[in-house]
This record gives sequence, structure tokens and C-alpha cells, in this order.
Amino acid sequence: MKARSSFLYAKRILFPKSRIKSQARMSIIGSIICIALSVIPLISVTMVSDAMFTGMTERLINLSSSHIQAVLSRQSSNVKDYKTFTDYAKTFLEIEGVKDAYAEIDADALSSSKNFRTGAKIRAVERRLFQENEDFKRLLNVKEGDISLFQTGKKVCIIGEKISESLGIKSGDSIRLITSSRVASFKVASVVSSGYQELDSLWVFIPLDESFSFLAPKNSLHSVFLKTESSEIPYLMKIQEEIDFQYAGRVRLYRWDEVNSGQFENFSSTKIMLTFIMALIVLVSSINISSALVMQGMERRKEIAILKSLGASSKGITLAFLITGSFCGLSGCLIALPIGLFLALNINSLVRLAEKIINFFPFLISRIKGSQISEIHLMDPAYYLQNIPVKIEMAKIFQLLLFVFVLSLLVSLLPSIKAGKERPLDTFRRV
Repeated sequence: MKARSSFLYAKRILFPKSRIKSQARMSIIGSIICIALSVIPLISVTMVSDAMFTGMTERLINLSSSHIQAVLSRQSSNVKDYKTFTDYAKTFLEIEGVKDAYAEIDADALSSSKNFRTGAKIRAVERRLFQENEDFKRLLNVKEGDISLFQTGKKVCIIGEKISESLGIKSGDSIRLITSSRVASFKVASVVSSGYQELDSLWVFIPLDESFSFLAPKNSLHSVFLKTESSEIPYLMKIQEEIDFQYAGRVRLYRWDEVNSGQFENFSSTKIMLTFIMALIVLVSSINISSALVMQGMERRKEIAILKSLGASSKGITLAFLITGSFCGLSGCLIALPIGLFLALNINSLVRLAEKIINFFPFLISRIKGSQISEIHLMDPAYYLQNIPVKIEMAKIFQLLLFVFVLSLLVSLLPSIKAGKERPLDTFRRV
């Protein structure tokens, strides 16, 4: 039995000419639908989770740790005043691969308004940061106020959206910052958000030139944040070696993956768990293909016996059933692909629509009872990105579809071999 004959027989199994209702035929259709229903969430969840973790990682690197953080000693002569510190930061631009360098002082403090108090992370940064740094301009969303005032104003600051809500202050209001040694008052120029609240919930940006009269060196961390041409670890390690050689241990260097190791391990484990759960769903759905082929084999015993009597080989029958099982998996993938991509690309709109539907009923109840019920946010910025920047990666999609196709082939193996081993004499005796 040639391969062409096996393909023709597989075609007859999948598209029989008889219009008589058959449980085996219904099981084939059911297996295709089950594969499609399992692959849809596999594609959409994988694309959305990748985009979410990439967005979070991008914000952690570009808004917080930068590619490499060079930490200076508090006793270093290079941090004694603003000009010396910023001039020293510029020396890192001589290192090949370093695109930009920003001096920054970090300190923990207590922030307060007229009625509330909360912890704060003070970030004393160069005034040019918000105007010249493309990543800050692209990733920070100005909620209110004028961010350009930071470049020219005196005693001004920029605060995160969460700390603004906690203190009940807006742009134009004053905020008091209390450290272990000093107290200072700043005017809020703008309220910003990175879209990821866990990152920016305590941020208070103040001008670097004004911080030297406010932040005590013993309670502060002086760093130079280096932006490089690539975030790849091997590339950054080479730059680290070059800096270590030229600066002879005067700074301690930390890559972005070292500074944020806890967050990235959490992201990786969550991503692996999501993929594992989706793969299990596909595995369970693929069992339907095996069941459908078993039913086909039982229903077509006489047909197989006749084919074998006419010279068909066991391998040819097995191949025909394998083709049938593979077709079921491939058909399910082709049905699921456009639906999964549509859901992934429109996830932000779909989540907002779901929020409106979910919040409608509590709103209706609150109007009847006269009470107030807080809205439910599915994409709470305290844990997730408010807007997920989904990008379609065709290589990743191809890998997922290949996984489903191979899985369909594997689950088809046993029932196909069993169908190929049918003995014509035993079948005819039962007739």
C-alpha cells in the first residue's frame, strides 16, 4: 500500500461520501473543536503574558535600574557637590557602548501632607532627565500638572500617582519630605504614572542640584545610571569588565538583572506556570483525537479487513489513521489561530468591556440601596500593567502550533497502530 493510497483512505475517513450519521464522524468533528478551544487560550495567554512581562521588564530597566548602575562610596570626593558629581558621571560616556549617564541620589523618607503621611523613595535626578531621556518621555504618563516645570522651577518635585492618592495632594500642592536629619517642603509640579504601580508607588523626584542641601550623604545612595546600546547580559558583562579596568574598583557595578533579580525570577516562574497550565489543557483536549480514532477503527473494521484482503498493508492503514489524527490537530490550530490573535491584540479593549459589564450589576445594586460600592478593576495597576503592549511574535506562534501538531501526532500513534494490526480473518468470523 503506497503513501498515496494512505492519503486517499485518510481523506475517505475525514470526508465520507455517505450522509448517514456516524458517532465516529461526530467524534472527529468534536476533537477538532476541542483542539481549537484549547489552542485559543494557549495563543492569547502566551502572547499577552509575554507582552505583560516584557512591558514590566522594560519599565524596571529604563525607569528604575537602567542597564548598569555604578554605585559610588559615600566618602568619595566625586559626590561632594552637584558639579563634581555630574562631571564625574559624564566620564562614563568615554566607555565604548555607553550611550548616556545620569547622576542620581536615592534616599528613603517620610512624606506628609496636611492630613496624611506615607513612606517615600526620594530620587534626586538631573533636571534634564524628563526632557532628554527618551525612555522617561515614552513610558511615563503625565496624569496632571506640567512636567517641564521640573527643569526650571525651584523647590519642585514630581510624584507618583499612588503617593498622590495616599496623601490627597495634586499638582500645585506642597509636600513635606522628612529624613532622619532634615525636613524640606517641595511644590508638586506634576503627577506621573509608569502604568505599573508596584514600581512607582513611592517615587518622589526632586532636582539633584537642590538635594545636596537636603539629603545627608550617610543616609543616601549615590549612583550613576548607565544606558547602553543593548540590554543583553553578555554585552553588559563586557562593559562591566571595561569599567572595572578603567575605574580600578572606585565604583560597584550592578547589572539590571542583578538589581531586579527577585522580580525577574517571579516573572519567569509565573510565565512557566501559565505555559504549563495551558499545555495541560491542550494535552487533555488532544485525548479526544485518540478517542475519535479508536471509534473510527471500531466502526471501520470491515472496511479495513476488506482493504487488507485486497493487499493493503498494516503500515499503510496505520499511516492513514496518523494522517487523520494530524489533520484534526492542524485543523484545530488553523481555526484557533485567527481567534487567538484577535483576542491577544484586543486584550486591552476586551478587559475594559468586561470591567464595564462586571461593574454594571454592583452599580445597579448601589443605586437601589443608596450605598456606594467601589469599582472592580481586572487590570489593577498595583499588580499588572494598565495597558499591555501586545506584539505578535510569529516565531513563538509557530513553536506553539508545532507543539500542538506533534502532540496530535503522538496521541494518534497508539490507536493508529491498533487499527493497522486488525486481522481480516478475525473480523470476517465475527460477521
